[in-house]
Amino acid sequence: MSSEEPSPGSTFGPFPTWKAYQGKDGEIHVVEVKNTGNATNGLDVRIAGQDFTPQQIKAMDDAWNAKPDGEKRDALSSGKMNDPKAAMDYLGVE
Repeated sequence: MSSEEPSPGSTFGPFPTWKAYQGKDGEIHVVEVKNTGNATNGLDVRIAGQDFTPQQIKAMDDAWNAKPDGEKRDALSSGKMNDPKAAMDYLGVE
């Protein structure tokens, strides 16, 4: 990775935050994640057909950000982050 390329899950300034994940189609997708720091307003979200609480989203974000870049790349390529249930299991979020 060159010094100009962002690391997996890097943040470009305070907003936006960009996250990369490998989809079921095998492609790497990048999405903009907004307002994860304020995920305490009690509104559940649905991602890929699974419901999440704001606390779960925050816990997943914190667990992902705590991982070294090499481990993030390995998780993305291994399928551990292919769907919400697998990601929660990998990140240790209930």
